[in-house]
Amino acid sequence: MAVYFFLVFDRPLDPELLEVSLNEVVTRHPLLCARVKKKFLVPYWEQIQNPPIRIQPISREKLLTLPPIDLTQERGLRCWILDQEQSSSMTICLEFHHSCVDALAIAELVRQWQAEYLTSRGADPDNPQCEPVQNPPCILKRGVRRLGWLSRDQLVRIGKFCLRSDLSSVYDRDQKESSPRRVCFWQFEGVVQKLQHRPAIEGTSWTINDLLLAALYAALFRMMQPKVSPKKSSIRVGVPFSVRDAAQVPEAMANCFSMVFLEREMFIPDSHTDRLRLIQNHALEIQEMRREKAEQSMLHLLRSTYPFYLMPKSATQCGVILSNLGNAHRVLGETLCWQDAKLQQMNFLPPLQDSINLAIGVLGLNGDLHLGVLSNCNRISPDFLNQFESVFREEVDHFLAAVATLSPSLDSSTKAKTFSL
Repeated sequence: MAVYFFLVFDRPLDPELLEVSLNEVVTRHPLLCARVKKKFLVPYWEQIQNPPIRIQPISREKLLTLPPIDLTQERGLRCWILDQEQSSSMTICLEFHHSCVDALAIAELVRQWQAEYLTSRGADPDNPQCEPVQNPPCILKRGVRRLGWLSRDQLVRIGKFCLRSDLSSVYDRDQKESSPRRVCFWQFEGVVQKLQHRPAIEGTSWTINDLLLAALYAALFRMMQPKVSPKKSSIRVGVPFSVRDAAQVPEAMANCFSMVFLEREMFIPDSHTDRLRLIQNHALEIQEMRREKAEQSMLHLLRSTYPFYLMPKSATQCGVILSNLGNAHRVLGETLCWQDAKLQQMNFLPPLQDSINLAIGVLGLNGDLHLGVLSNCNRISPDFLNQFESVFREEVDHFLAAVATLSPSLDSSTKAKTFSL
């Protein structure tokens, strides 16, 4: 699966210096200088020779139809400059493999890239000045240790997912052979300000993501209610999150997206009480998974770094991904200036694979809530997506009205950690 990060500047930057400085910085990130090599059934990471990253121009349409990064053949990073109609601006796209970085790792790389760009003096990109990182044991044995840390409860969860075949899918037309993708961005004004303080729900603390997840389920069920058969009344949503905070393991082990899958039976809330209960249920389930080591919630890694053909597709089948990427914004700050060029926009698109038709990335920018939406346009039409956006906005407003009825809490721990998952 891929993670896309777009940087939009108000004026062009020097492409040669961008390339030189990016190659300098990548050598400091071990998993971006390695590939997955399989030995029998056990994969491990090995450092690759340092081929320079080339920054090539590309159109947005072509970018979203490229084959995914193959970690057995190449590093987990590509970089592009998007073709612009206006020469006064410049859009840089970083494409990452989800097993190599999380949002904070991307933010740190971009900060280092900015600093290196400002100090670059036209060095040769084929001969970076920084020495490549060495192979620490935690990278070589990363996959083996992760698989060994699976708990009995997690194995039961995986088994249940493997046997489940009656999930509802999110689509409104037939699948074709190819899977071109469409990108759009939604802005929700005032949501972050309204949720600066979040009173606990019956003693349960919750996050913005819990509210968005509950609103997402409600919107999906409203959209699919006339079409879903009684036998297929459940929807599974993938929730990627960084393992840094939950696992407290060394950075080389933690800088990747882990994913949990949450299933819900069809239920459309019609009262504030129902909506508050849904938010509380999502918060409790995710908190329980975080209390386990995050390595125990990495079903997608089983398919990405382990022999995926041994894992039934149903184990990772889900219709939608909702991914929180707001921590990256806190690291980068409100503005990011590269010489005379000022950052105008910063957009994330979450991990997406071919079997998933809709992925929504959550990012805070300038106090507002921004959602980067990636959809499979062979299964989701523009009209369907526009209708879904309208329904989703209505549900977000309904859930905001529900939490507004909560009494203020004296517990300072419920004060908003704006984008914690």
